[in-house]
Amino acid sequence: MIPVILLLYFLYNIMYVNEYLNEDNPEVAIKTIRDIISKIEALVIFPEMGSPLSARIKQKSQYRYLVCGQYLAF
Repeated sequence: MIPVILLLYFLYNIMYVNEYLNEDNPEVAIKTIRDIISKIEALVIFPEMGSPLSARIKQKSQYRYLVCGQYLAF
């Protein structure tokens, strides 16, 4: 299995999203964070999941991204 490495920047952003959504609706915050994390965890099983980043930024790249609701995970 290929490991998924979460950068500190991701952890900062996921905490920010949680705090922002939690102000209006804690249930939505929990669901959104769970959805994002479960999609990222699926990368361990399906490492080719997601779309090539090069299709989005028009620059050659080996990276892929996932659409997680309104958010993108790279």
